[in-house]
Amino acid sequence: MLVAKNTFHDYLTDLYSFDAEIEVNSSTYRVETKIIVWFLIAFVFIISMGIINCFVGIPFCKLSIYVQLVFYGVLVGLAIVHIVYTFVFYSGYLRLKNFTSFVKDDGTDIISCQYLYKSVAGMIENAKKSFDVVERLFMYVPTWVILLCFTLQLIFTLVANTVDGAPFGVTVMISLVVGQRLLMLFSPAVTAGLLARQVEQLKLVLYNKLLKGKILSDKSRMKDIKRFVAYIDGRPLRFKVWRVVPLDWRLPVIVLNIAVTYLIVMIQFTHNQNH
Repeated sequence: MLVAKNTFHDYLTDLYSFDAEIEVNSSTYRVETKIIVWFLIAFVFIISMGIINCFVGIPFCKLSIYVQLVFYGVLVGLAIVHIVYTFVFYSGYLRLKNFTSFVKDDGTDIISCQYLYKSVAGMIENAKKSFDVVERLFMYVPTWVILLCFTLQLIFTLVANTVDGAPFGVTVMISLVVGQRLLMLFSPAVTAGLLARQVEQLKLVLYNKLLKGKILSDKSRMKDIKRFVAYIDGRPLRFKVWRVVPLDWRLPVIVLNIAVTYLIVMIQFTHNQNH
């Protein structure tokens, strides 16, 4: 029996057991390598950001070295949190992708597949629960909205400063920082969207099985497939923030819409105050 545990390492170990059940070599996913590469990219970017800050003369560089170390240490810590949270969903997506191919085989036992899906779904949900505290601390919708509003304000400021002749290096540096932070912020939502889409693909495979001639003549197997589809409907691996906002590809659009609305209202108030 496959049992989901609490740490990310235990989560991967359980997924390796799942891979063995569907006869897939876990090393082909290269998840650990991807995590290391993703973290190194984030780390190099953060260090480069610090170097560029001092190169273009940002006042922050005049602060104590300890203050700067704390600041960049927090950025590295947040990067690790977002990367691991992203790979919780991405690792599950990779398994479900191969599992879908496994289910396609006409000789596959549907009842066993249903229990395998139940097992991997439990692993993903339990791993996500381990990071729900992180989600509440760093990924609340107000945080997304505030960051995006700040980002859009920053972009408007950069455009104005560029027109007024501000250093081009400052504009480029801040733009890169904004882009990297937004990428990190929404990467868990993107991979969660991939996971949900793969579940839909699995359902489509099962529906296609129902239309095959052999299945139509086998009432018992048809009943098993329908039960499997019903179970997937009840456990679709779609997640929400605060049980309201979908944690998938729609999230960046929702937050962007809220941020743009906020900025329009803010600009109108500013315009009225100036007059």
